[in-house]
Amino acid sequence: FSTLGTNDSSTNGTYSFVAAPTCSGSWQPTVGLQRWKVTTQGLTDTYGLCYFANESVEFDINVTDTLNMSITNIANGSAFTTDVSPTVEIIGSVRDSCALQSGGNVSFLILGPAGYSFTCNATNNAAANGIWSDQNDGTYKCIWNTSNRAAGYFNVSFRGNKLNYPYNSSLNTTFTLSGPPTLTNPQVTLNNGACGAEHNFSVAV
Repeated sequence: FSTLGTNDSSTNGTYSFVAAPTCSGSWQPTVGLQRWKVTTQGLTDTYGLCYFANESVEFDINVTDTLNMSITNIANGSAFTTDVSPTVEIIGSVRDSCALQSGGNVSFLILGPAGYSFTCNATNNAAANGIWSDQNDGTYKCIWNTSNRAAGYFNVSFRGNKLNYPYNSSLNTTFTLSGPPTLTNPQVTLNNGACGAEHNFSVAV
């Protein structure tokens, strides 16, 4: 136990003390269950009466906080091309009122054209879609694979929670994805023909 303060004045025998958790003040508790108690010092009053030191039983208080989620490396309106960026690195930071927080249950939700949806997190973690990692410094990363993704607008949000921190989410960050067209199924009709014969070439774009 640490001493938060003292109070020598009472109202009808009731003593009160106000303490608020802060990042740099006299009370800097960790988030979670805290225990507190009241102690009195022994003293002798003007009539020579002795009061022995005593303390209360322990009481519980649960300290909670809010996670502030943000995507730090992609600005709204960013543009990526699949030939230049076969993967897109997305970095999110998690901070409470005082400091960056690691060890959270967090994920990146990526939404795109034609109902595309991918959640990049610790349990949905494969190179074909996206590699998720906790950097252990309050930042988290998703290396998103852009292969075979439709061109268009995408939204990404960063969300999660942690013990004693309720669920929270960042604002959506919008970016565009484009790239050279994919050519498939090349065909030619009239493979063999006399000189001057017409040949029809086709390819799917």
